[in-house]
Amino acid sequence: MEDQEPKNPFACIHTPIALVALALSVLFFSQIKSLGNATETVKWQSDNVDKQIASYKDAKEKLSKAIEQRGPAVKESSELQLRFGQLIKKVNELSKGDEKDEAVKDAKNIIGILVNAGITSINVPDAAADPKK
Repeated sequence: MEDQEPKNPFACIHTPIALVALALSVLFFSQIKSLGNATETVKWQSDNVDKQIASYKDAKEKLSKAIEQRGPAVKESSELQLRFGQLIKKVNELSKGDEKDEAVKDAKNIIGILVNAGITSINVPDAAADPKK
């Protein structure tokens, strides 16, 4: 029996080696392909980041210009709020006067209208306070 040769010597040893080689070549091919895809993805992300940075700088510049343009309006509205608060404070003080005076009745009516409108307290900003706060 020792002198018998296998029917197909190629099937014994070369087939598993060929399958392993095929598997390794598929693995290496997929790794090389994924590396190429990863490189393309990184380039795409880099381009996107550059676009986003440019967009951010543009938006920041527009915001700075908008803040600068609205500066006078903010200052004017702060002054108006201060004057209105002082006016309401004086009207409130006037409404605590004598009931017989016509101005006191008008002041009470104004305070009543404000209360009915849901304005229960008026915060009068300090004239020396910073309007940005």
